[in-house]
Amino acid sequence: ETAENKGLELKQELFQKIDQEINNIITLNSEEGLDSEKVIEEFPNTLLILVGGGADRGRLEGIVDKKNLQKNVIFAGVARGDKIKNYYALADLVLVTSKVENEGLSMTALEGLANGVLPIVSREAGGAEILHKKRIGLVVRPRISDYSKAIISYLRDPARYEKMLIEGEKWVRTDLSVEKFAKKTLSVYNSIINNADMSSSFGGGERKSRP
Repeated sequence: ETAENKGLELKQELFQKIDQEINNIITLNSEEGLDSEKVIEEFPNTLLILVGGGADRGRLEGIVDKKNLQKNVIFAGVARGDKIKNYYALADLVLVTSKVENEGLSMTALEGLANGVLPIVSREAGGAEILHKKRIGLVVRPRISDYSKAIISYLRDPARYEKMLIEGEKWVRTDLSVEKFAKKTLSVYNSIINNADMSSSFGGGERKSRP
């Protein structure tokens, strides 16, 4: 079964869950909330998929129920392998709203770019500075209102961000490829060997013993 067919099956599954047409799909890997009402007010057929788990899920589910957002928000739980790939294939945006500066480069943002999905990233998330410097993602302050503004800005005019998305996908697939990583590792390894050889040549020969 092809990835495209699996993606269509997942989309049909989502249709059945919310019983409405979906125009925009957003995946969220987060411990934070989102002001979905502002987004839905302008784009009513937008679906927010929260991927992953955590202690905060109960609180978020309570907010969704209180605001009657069941048709616009789905808690997908933990997704791995083909399942997560299918979510990326369906998504228009991926949100990374974590606030962990020392977590390294965000894999969620990179996976999104590799799958042709633009990431909206908290400036306190891992790797946000790189994404901002290379202009390959929307980096915003970690505030609910800022996430919503970024989503609305993209959905109003996706073509405006097309170059950013193309450059981001290209960067991930070339600069972060396994082949390039292997070359860098080999270069470091050869450098260590060469430095060791030079050290031994300068320090070679036997020391004369003192009388």
